[in-house]
Amino acid sequence: MARVILAIALALVVVIGMAAVGCNGVDGNGNIPNDEYNGEVPNGDEPAEPDLSGLGLVADCDENTGENPEVGDPAIDFRFQDAVGTTFSLSDFRGRPVVLNFWATWCPYCGRQLPHIQRVYDEWPATELVLLTLSKGEEPATVTTFMQDEGLTFPVVLDREQKASAQYRVSGIPTTFFIDEEGIIQFIKVGYFHSFEDIADILNQLTGLYDDEPAEPDLSGLGLVVDCDENTGPEPEAGDMAIDFRFQDAVGTTFALSDLRGRVVMLNFWTTGCGFCVEELPYIQQIHEQWPATELVLLTIDKGEEPAVVATFMQDEGFSFPVVVDREEKVSREYDVTGIPRTFFIDSEGIIQVIKRGYFHSLEDIEEILNQLISQ
Repeated sequence: MARVILAIALALVVVIGMAAVGCNGVDGNGNIPNDEYNGEVPNGDEPAEPDLSGLGLVADCDENTGENPEVGDPAIDFRFQDAVGTTFSLSDFRGRPVVLNFWATWCPYCGRQLPHIQRVYDEWPATELVLLTLSKGEEPATVTTFMQDEGLTFPVVLDREQKASAQYRVSGIPTTFFIDEEGIIQFIKVGYFHSFEDIADILNQLTGLYDDEPAEPDLSGLGLVVDCDENTGPEPEAGDMAIDFRFQDAVGTTFALSDLRGRVVMLNFWTTGCGFCVEELPYIQQIHEQWPATELVLLTIDKGEEPAVVATFMQDEGFSFPVVVDREEKVSREYDVTGIPRTFFIDSEGIIQVIKRGYFHSLEDIEEILNQLISQ
């Protein structure tokens, strides 16, 4: 009897000891642990790398007290647990660029770009780039099954309660933020990447932000106005400095009008529903095809329409000239564009030289102005 009592006592000691020590990793129910972070670096002076061989989990996110994050804003910091329950912050990765991609397993456009994300993970060294993908509002089992079925191994952090998604104002997916080594958002891509090269192009720019020569905007597809400087005076006139604005090109890279200094810029405002605009568009197309990009930058600004409307129109009409969609009329408003078409001819120093109200009746009318500007 004494031996039985002793055995039971020893068993209790072992069980209590195990409970006191605890156990890292996923519990028997498949739940991710909710360890408290004590703010200490796990090993030595240098922070450890997160173990994302399995799923991570967003713990919390700083509050975004403003509007949608924009290019030039500091990235909103958040904390996440890696696959073994260690807590890291986005800010821990300062010193390296970060690709922050929001997606979900049910999103078909996300699915189209995931092979390109995988290739970035496979080919880009971790010493140069941190890739973090955040699954928006899904359960661990769903994401794990999807990753296994698709043969994907890139890092995934579950934003199960959409804490980070909410603060980053992510409504449509996929959405990708490219953050520089100082924690500043440099590029935002809303929508999916059509190729690995589109992502690599941004990454190459991100790692060479301070190069002397800026990259050229890719306007093989539609661009999108981001914001515009405020016009505090009257309607722009010839002799005024062109009002600067920022736009994203077809692959999500952000450029400013001022980046194009050194060349003449033809800035044309139009819409698909404007009959006089449509009459001059064949001449705009000819300018695009015949004038070298080393001498002239052609930017057409679609005023207040949806991208799908413009894309369908361009395809149906067989046009390929560059279009930047001013969906919220940010640029149109500051340039005081009420009637369309309207065209601003801007010299290589950023000064408005000619303003054309109404449509051009011939290609020769446009070329006469361009020849005068380029010969100055």
